[in-house]
Amino acid sequence: MQIELNGENIMTNYDIECKVVKVIDETVYCCRRCDYFIFGKKTPKGMCARAFAAVYPTIAAMQLTKIPILSNDGHIYRTCPSKNVVYQLNYRRLK
Repeated sequence: MQIELNGENIMTNYDIECKVVKVIDETVYCCRRCDYFIFGKKTPKGMCARAFAAVYPTIAAMQLTKIPILSNDGHIYRTCPSKNVVYQLNYRRLK
């Protein structure tokens, strides 16, 4: 079964962009606002392991199913386990 977005197969035509949209405590450094990580066929370089563990289940769901958990603005948001960083997850069209 192929899962589609805009009539295209998600796994072959889209990566998932995971962008840092909010950092609560700037003194705790693991990433900065506007940093982003791309999830495709490989794991992203430089992402905190705890944050990866928090966002990966949602990313896998985005890649493998049609998930109706988008927020009102059309994005999905996840927070790292420390509650210090908020990530925004989006589909990113491959070129």
